[in-house]
Amino acid sequence: TVTVPDKIEKIYSTSPVGSILLYTLAPEKLAGWNYGLTAGERELVAAPYNDLPALGGWFGKSGTGNLEEIVKARPDVILSAGSVDQLSIQLSERLQKQSGIPVLMVATPLRELDKAYLYLGEALGEQDRAAELAAYCRKTLDDATSLALRIPKEKRPRVYYAEGPKGLQTDPSGSFHTEILDMLGAINVAQVQSLSGYGRSEVSMEQLLTWKPEVIIVGWEQGVGPGAFIN
Repeated sequence: TVTVPDKIEKIYSTSPVGSILLYTLAPEKLAGWNYGLTAGERELVAAPYNDLPALGGWFGKSGTGNLEEIVKARPDVILSAGSVDQLSIQLSERLQKQSGIPVLMVATPLRELDKAYLYLGEALGEQDRAAELAAYCRKTLDDATSLALRIPKEKRPRVYYAEGPKGLQTDPSGSFHTEILDMLGAINVAQVQSLSGYGRSEVSMEQLLTWKPEVIIVGWEQGVGPGAFIN
């Protein structure tokens, strides 16, 4: 249970998913980004929001959030968007205690983005815009699912999702990292244990070859060029 101000003027998110939700919902309330935008991202993000400070965040392999800078930005609320499991709750409670700022948690599975928008819209007083975005999410996902169901099972592609600097990290079916593959009915060939949080189970080239994927999708990440992946 978290008590938040009746009127939220500034909000900061600890993860990119939350920042994107906030940017599309109420960009004028963003206190800052949780990572530095790339040149390409800066071109796509409208001014003046592409010049907001990078305050760091708590996502991926290790947290880089600058607590002092976050407090200095004076957000009314901190948003933790992603998983709402016991570990995430503990981290949010610790952040709330250290910063003195209420931490609002919201689950953001792909199939429930409409609910996340409606929840945030209520908290931020942006109900009309949230309803518009929620409807867009529902229609887009319903259309994609409907098209996927038309593909016969025997024609669905075997897919390997390559992550990491050499493409030899991956996530299996059921992971939120590969949720889009499950939703579209693709066959995720990765037979590995699903790891919480950062995910990315290590695999060998020999394992990859035995899985016989028909398609390899490379998960791009900042600081790693395409030449660094499998060759």
